[in-house]
Amino acid sequence: MDSPPAREPIFNVPTATLALTVVIVGIQFIRSFLSDDANLALVLDWGFIPLRLPLFWAPDATMEELRQLAEAGSQLPPDSAGWFRAAIAGHIMEEGSSRVQTLITHAFLHGGWTHVVVNALWLVAFGGAVDRRFGAARYLLLGAVSAIAGALAHMAIDPQSPLPLIGASGVVSGYTGAMARFAFATGGPLGRWRAPGDDSFRYPAAPLADFFRNRRALIFVGLWFGLNIVTGLAATPLGVSEEPVAWMAHIGGFAAGFLLFGLFDPIGRIPPSGLR
Repeated sequence: MDSPPAREPIFNVPTATLALTVVIVGIQFIRSFLSDDANLALVLDWGFIPLRLPLFWAPDATMEELRQLAEAGSQLPPDSAGWFRAAIAGHIMEEGSSRVQTLITHAFLHGGWTHVVVNALWLVAFGGAVDRRFGAARYLLLGAVSAIAGALAHMAIDPQSPLPLIGASGVVSGYTGAMARFAFATGGPLGRWRAPGDDSFRYPAAPLADFFRNRRALIFVGLWFGLNIVTGLAATPLGVSEEPVAWMAHIGGFAAGFLLFGLFDPIGRIPPSGLR
């Protein structure tokens, strides 16, 4: 008698992806019990503030910028945007540290439950595919690199901003960029022909030049970029988000995962023209 087919587990999420998801959701859960002041202090200390980073290589000039910003906003009405920026500048001056670690730690903090749930779902959907291919160590290292790339891209468009950047969007975008490099290839999990089982996640990727001849992959990337740009520009005016969406951080993370894919990929390549 034939044996019954093996059942797929309900939660088939790779270990590193599941752990990372639990951590970011768990941090948000803990923060929900903190006071507003404690949450603000957490964001200021562990979120990425573009204006603070130059204290690492140009402390004197950066302290002068902070002093001018603090003085300019000190006479403004309390709770106004300018006053809040000045208060953050004063906080950075008192601390006097660049807090380089915030290039990564900002990814573990979120602006609310909607923010963290969206990132968690995106992480499971796209990060899980990369986790299966790379293994935990390479996967987590790419996440750290993507967080840094996202923060620096955000800083590039507003280097004097004293406002904290938080959220795992740069990390998730990095995994999305890496996933795009292999998922649509022949034999990949989203390819026209799919290798059986988990073999599709380990199917050799094609060279970067061939990626741009894959219509389905290009459509996916085009839609991703379009969605991020529209969301970034329209979320606040439409009332979707009270805070500006850091769309450049998304693009920076995506670029890191997409362009650095070959440095992390443990699987061999197939010859050119392998994408269909």
